[in-house]
Amino acid sequence: MNLTPKELNKLGDQAFYGQDQDKNIELAFTYYKQAADMNNPVGLYNLGKYYFTKENYKKAYQYFKKSMDLEYSESYLKLYQMYIKGMGIRRSKKKAYKIIQEASEHYIIQSYHILGQMYEEGIGTRQNTKLAHKFYEQSASKNQAIGMYYFGLFLLKQKNKNQEHEQGFYWLDKAASMHYKPAILEMIELYQLPHSFVNKRSN
Repeated sequence: MNLTPKELNKLGDQAFYGQDQDKNIELAFTYYKQAADMNNPVGLYNLGKYYFTKENYKKAYQYFKKSMDLEYSESYLKLYQMYIKGMGIRRSKKKAYKIIQEASEHYIIQSYHILGQMYEEGIGTRQNTKLAHKFYEQSASKNQAIGMYYFGLFLLKQKNKNQEHEQGFYWLDKAASMHYKPAILEMIELYQLPHSFVNKRSN
């Protein structure tokens, strides 16, 4: 019986994560390999994931790269992680930036808050507050709790801008309402060690 790449990846995931069966990453490999041999981007990513788990980062990189070339979103994020941390390859903030920038150009929403951070802090590229604002806002507007959190923090850092502080509080509160733990903790801290905007709200 010939299985489709989707079916093979599903079987692989069940073995890899131990879903309704004993965990067996070697069995998962056999399914992932069949999907990857069909040049399926998810199968290629999953092979990379297998090698990443085995700490064979060179092979993991090769498969993530092949998957990224077929525009699979998770592969962009994994290669960014490998470059930013120097896992199996030479650490390069510039290459990490380029990968995340490319991901954003393919409308991969998980890349937006990362790109916002890179522009805010000048990681792998020049610091650019306007672009940081743009990408944080894009992430938040796509209903990403992590994006709402970072956008809220970013806005609250702005000095003497009541409207931006109000918006920052709004986005943090919204992320907290989505049960995003860092946002909940930040909201608690805002009230315990009041931000100037919170003091104004309380008056």
